[in-house]
Amino acid sequence: MAHSTGALSWPLPVATAGTTLGDPALDYLASYCKAVLLYYCGTAWAARCPNEPVVRTAKAVRPGLYGLSPAELPALFVWREPDSMNRRDEFTDDLESATSALSILWIPHPSDAADETGRAPMWFAIGRALERGLKDGRLATWLVAGDTDPTAAARGSLLATWCGFARRRVIGAEPTEIQLLNATGETAARYPAVSTKLEVIEEGVRDPSVDGHPTLFGWVCFVQATAVGGSSSVGNIYDSGGD
Repeated sequence: MAHSTGALSWPLPVATAGTTLGDPALDYLASYCKAVLLYYCGTAWAARCPNEPVVRTAKAVRPGLYGLSPAELPALFVWREPDSMNRRDEFTDDLESATSALSILWIPHPSDAADETGRAPMWFAIGRALERGLKDGRLATWLVAGDTDPTAAARGSLLATWCGFARRRVIGAEPTEIQLLNATGETAARYPAVSTKLEVIEEGVRDPSVDGHPTLFGWVCFVQATAVGGSSSVGNIYDSGGD
């Protein structure tokens, strides 16, 4: 056995090719959100933009400040905000909560004004699709290899199981704009985007056999997702079990 924090186990395992070292929940969340957009918006997007999918790449990283590769757009980015990871509340010696921030950002190619007029209403649908998918917590087209859940083959894998989410709350999605800088700090490009916010609770368990700790205890990590721009609103809490 080992200590665990949501989907993360301790001692820290070696990352395999294509996975994120130290935060496996981000990989599953990025993969799931990509599947949601392809399922709910893929056909409509292909009719409007026939030469590209609604999501070409999905990454567990914040988009680079100084540039994006056009070859990876439209892209989906998922990350934790590093300046929010040190906020903790200790309830007892064995129980604590840790608050950090998560952002989910979808970025398409920029376009001229005429084309943007036709695409812009789609941003609403992109945001609502992500909200719906995150609230549902499973999708028939998203199946994780090796999933032993007997319902997964027909209904898809449970997001909460693979991300290690005990509970989740969808705050909402909103259109925004990303400004990329050049080497001198000037704005080099502007991209439309949709920012989605999510709150989850992750449980942590200490295994005494790992370091000789005399007791088992659990702790809870409360993760608050934040927007890249704009305000937040409070949503409903959804437990992890799916339906």
